Order: sequence, then C-alpha cells, then structure tokens
Amino acid sequence: MTIEDTITVTPLTPAIGAEVAGIDLAKELDDVAFRRLHQAALDHLVLYLPGQDMPPPAQIALTERFGAVEPHPLEGACGSSRLRGAAGPGEHAGAARRA
Repeated sequence: MTIEDTITVTPLTPAIGAEVAGIDLAKELDDVAFRRLHQAALDHLVLYLPGQDMPPPAQIALTERFGAVEPHPLEGACGSSRLRGAAGPGEHAGAARRA
C-alpha cells in the first residue's frame, strides 16, 4: 500500500469542496502525497482536512510548496511587526499567496 492509496478525497458538494483524510500535514509530505493534495485543491478548490495539528513552521513549509508565502495584507496595520510565525489569540494563522 502506498501513501497515494491511504489518502482519500471525498467531495462535499457537487460544486466545490472536499474532505481529505489519511494524511498528516504536521509531517513533511513526500512528492507523491503533495501531488495528491495539490490535485485535490485544483479539482475541488476548497479542502477540509479534519484533525490536523500543524505547528506554524509546518504550516509555512506546506504553504511554500504551493508558492511564495507573503505577509497578510493587513500585517502591521495594528502595530504588529511579526512577519512570519504563530498567530496570537483571535488571529488568523493563514498566509496570503499571489497566483
């Protein structure tokens, strides 16, 4: 059984969204697993990956595989000087990416 066999992608609606299971995003993905995740994102546009516990460095590393990570457009707007790293309470940990 390969990693490709353990990853399941289940559409959530006929139009958009899928649940992805059988993958641990806290660990570095091999190329096969990343291609499967990337293809799921292309096919379904929105992915739901329940039960993931990703520390900020793992989240950044995965995001960088999709493309260059850029600061959030509102970074610094409220006096924050953090360029990268963990979000504080009530903040979003996501990063913007330009196509």
